[in-house]
Amino acid sequence: MRCSGLITAAAIAFLYSWGSACADADTSGRNLFQGFRPFQAGPEATNRNLPTSFAACANCHGVSGAGKLEGGVQIPPVDIRSLTGTRGILPGFATGEMILAAIENGVGRGGRPLGSIMPRYNLTDEEARALLLYLSEVGTREDQPHGVSSSNVRLGTLLPVTGPLADEGKAILAGMQETVETLNSNGGIYGRRIVLVTQDVAKDPLGALETLLKGNIYAVVGGMWPANETELEERLAAAHVSAIASLVVRDSPPTKTSWITDMMAPRDSQEQRLQSALLACKTVGPRWLLITRREDKTGPLAEGIEAVDRTALDTPERSEPGCIGYDIARLQMVEEASLDGWQREVVLPFPSALLRGDDSNIWRRLGQAAIKVTAEALSASGAGLHERSLLEALPDLKGFEPIDGAPIQFSPSHKVAWDPDILSLGPTSASQR
Repeated sequence: MRCSGLITAAAIAFLYSWGSACADADTSGRNLFQGFRPFQAGPEATNRNLPTSFAACANCHGVSGAGKLEGGVQIPPVDIRSLTGTRGILPGFATGEMILAAIENGVGRGGRPLGSIMPRYNLTDEEARALLLYLSEVGTREDQPHGVSSSNVRLGTLLPVTGPLADEGKAILAGMQETVETLNSNGGIYGRRIVLVTQDVAKDPLGALETLLKGNIYAVVGGMWPANETELEERLAAAHVSAIASLVVRDSPPTKTSWITDMMAPRDSQEQRLQSALLACKTVGPRWLLITRREDKTGPLAEGIEAVDRTALDTPERSEPGCIGYDIARLQMVEEASLDGWQREVVLPFPSALLRGDDSNIWRRLGQAAIKVTAEALSASGAGLHERSLLEALPDLKGFEPIDGAPIQFSPSHKVAWDPDILSLGPTSASQR
């Protein structure tokens, strides 16, 4: 961000009255305002002893300083144009000291006291300078997070492009690159070109992320890393970098407050979907669910369903042919087993529509879908972006189809694009194997 582009003479006056050290103070001011850095006084930073996570200015005034309705009260905007301009018959704040008097002591326009809903802040000198500098840019086009400029948006992706999953990773990357090229050839998004930066996660996922973060990226898009890499995902949150439309298949969905969103359904919802399909299966024989979770537990599930592992497939003596449910990772295993006459229910972590179309490479199509979802979220966010813009835009895209017949289902509490789907296959026979 820059120490320029201020709106009025009064704004220039209060800025210069507080000195320079622009780069450091401006950056920390943004972090203070947005809640990425706590005030030094901790809970004592406000007269209400608010938790540090609640004291951020953006919680009430909004991430762009435009104000919002909070608990039935209209919170005013705090961008520089609003602060220095008149409001009704009341004059604007003419100096930095006057703005600080409002923040620290509740002294409003014309010396009138601010309402009690506005906390009084206990700021250090460095925090005061930093906030004043940031208020000169909040909500403007200069107020942009890392990886965003007037000409481009830098997106990163983490994919296995070497090792045993190289074919899948390269196909995902090819789909992403093709879609990015198409978007850029059409003018980008709000005049910004998308720059896609790739790092290989095959050997060192966390190291790959650190390298990616050093490349000044706005978000991680469509990545595929081990689902148990919790340290990697914690690092993303600490850096305030969102992971949009990841292709990780984890055991449970991301939490509501997570910086992670996934395209594909987690294993727990896949298992629930399989159970429903097996209960609906018309058979007089057994109903087997080939376990899909990391915690490989066998035994009874719902009434009439048995959780089994791969050893059950090799059991020579069985009763009537029945139904077996499994995920696509176990497709070949079941195909090679002697299950003549059995009905097969295959759970997919994505809509079955992905299996249709001219492109038979599912991984390429998943890469395309991840970029399309991200591009749609960028468009919905507007030209002014903040760190959580894409995360906040995703629920508004509900029903958008990055692939025909595969609408996304994000909501404020649902961080996964697609629900699991079932592919029902007819009874097997020896001639089919």
